[in-house]
Amino acid sequence: MKNRIQIILIAYIFASACHGQRSPSTYDPPQASRQPSQKPQPGFLESMLKRINPADTDYGERLEQARSDAIETGVQELPLVLAVS
Repeated sequence: MKNRIQIILIAYIFASACHGQRSPSTYDPPQASRQPSQKPQPGFLESMLKRINPADTDYGERLEQARSDAIETGVQELPLVLAVS
């Protein structure tokens, strides 16, 4: 019985000591309202896309432009190619 009381007393002292060492909260509502809102951090996919294509180039548009330029050049040069052959 005496050991049980000592164990409860030690547990109570330990619990109160641990509770007293808790770090203070970093959230302060009045201070948080004065700070400007921060942009949300980009996710994994957005950060990887920024590393792959940092200039945000539209490669589909560039391929389409190259294809149309090749067709236009081929149509313009077709008479010359036919005359030479």
